Amino acid sequence: MADFELKGNQDNALLETLQSVFSTYKDLHFPDRGKTRSVLIPATGRKLRFIFWLQSSNAPVVYIVPGLGLHRLAQPSVAMAELVYKNGFPAVCVSSTFNSEFMEHASTATLPVYLPVDGHDMHVALTEIDGRLNTLYPNRLGRRALMGYSMGGLHFLFIAVTPPTHLAPLITFDRTVAINTPVRLLHGVSKLDEFYRAALDWLSSERIDNIQNTFMKVAALSKGALTLQTSLPFNTIESTFLIGFTFRLMLRDIISAASDGSIRES
Repeated sequence: MADFELKGNQDNALLETLQSVFSTYKDLHFPDRGKTRSVLIPATGRKLRFIFWLQSSNAPVVYIVPGLGLHRLAQPSVAMAELVYKNGFPAVCVSSTFNSEFMEHASTATLPVYLPVDGHDMHVALTEIDGRLNTLYPNRLGRRALMGYSMGGLHFLFIAVTPPTHLAPLITFDRTVAINTPVRLLHGVSKLDEFYRAALDWLSSERIDNIQNTFMKVAALSKGALTLQTSLPFNTIESTFLIGFTFRLMLRDIISAASDGSIRES
């Protein structure tokens, strides 16, 4: 059993980051009400999947892209879609450009690292999705809005300031909402990499036990055992290590997806 006794100080900023990772939808049946379709991406010749929830009548539609490496069906993605839908708007979710689904089907680069390329690839995908939805459901989509957080927000800000071109007409959006967007990418990545080494701050004699207990608390939280907690039960070292560890897992998946032979060469 995990030991939930809080030992040491907490960092509110780190806890907020973790809270976004553990956030989930409230209605257990909400994901099942979404419909999954796919669109052909011209540059790759492959089909990219997306999920959407439409309202019964015409309403402004919100396109949602989650944070770094997250899938369209990840709990934080669906939670944001649920929030949008319950406020009367259709919601459409697409995987992050750093997720293997997007990399394998819609990315024109070997690795998702260069904002102008990643942002353009996402813009193309959203254009194709919007066209598909308008064909399937005429007069059901109103004004278009973008909502993204973390890297998803950064890509949306890039799309928002990209001037239109007649060579490859892309969809324009009426509003952009970017949540917790990174300001300096190089600094952010270096800090994430540094966070992974936070476990070294524990005494070597206690390190393995502390890491195991941290993961046991994560497992309990994921099962809903801590849903009534007003604050996550992680001290500063635990919070820092978990964020760094999550980034390492995402980086592993990105490298694996790029090296399995299914990603197009740039």
